[in-house]
Amino acid sequence: SIPSTVSIGTSPDSRGIPPSCMGMAAKSANSMELKWQRYSNYNVMVVCSKQNNFGTPADSNYRVGDIIENGDTVIYVGTANSFTQTGLESNSTYYYKIYTKTNDSTYTQGIETTGHTYCSAITDYPYTEGFDSEINNCYKQEQIIGNGTIAVANSQLTYLSQSSTDSVAITRITLPPFALAEYQNAVMKINL
Repeated sequence: SIPSTVSIGTSPDSRGIPPSCMGMAAKSANSMELKWQRYSNYNVMVVCSKQNNFGTPADSNYRVGDIIENGDTVIYVGTANSFTQTGLESNSTYYYKIYTKTNDSTYTQGIETTGHTYCSAITDYPYTEGFDSEINNCYKQEQIIGNGTIAVANSQLTYLSQSSTDSVAITRITLPPFALAEYQNAVMKINL
């Protein structure tokens, strides 16, 4: 399970003091809110990447939309202590790095964090999930009794116990969100 909020502390590096206490929270299936505390009155630069492999900013003045080394995209430059990025893919992991920009346009080493957007609501009905090859990660599993995992075997949803002493195994599967506001009656049928 991926947490919806992450906080990270930091310490100064040889090129200045990076922002501190960066946190993030998925706001929706398509947006992420980032928060930080700036160092003094310095600007910050936030970059986003789909891979966890950040490049090193050159000593220059970046603008929103600029691409730095390794394909990182600059999504914010300024003096605020938060930013909401929109237009993201649902159920996707994003990697962020935030830097303090010094007066001579150099950047601190920065701090990193990771976030995951929510799953999109299901809107096409009737909806069927056959679990043909794997469990979509929009389905969450919570162990109630026992120690195992839900898996797909032979096109069937199966509970795989991790312990030979489990006489009873109970697990809860949480479904992705369903958009049902326009329906007066909704029936959910589960075939096991």
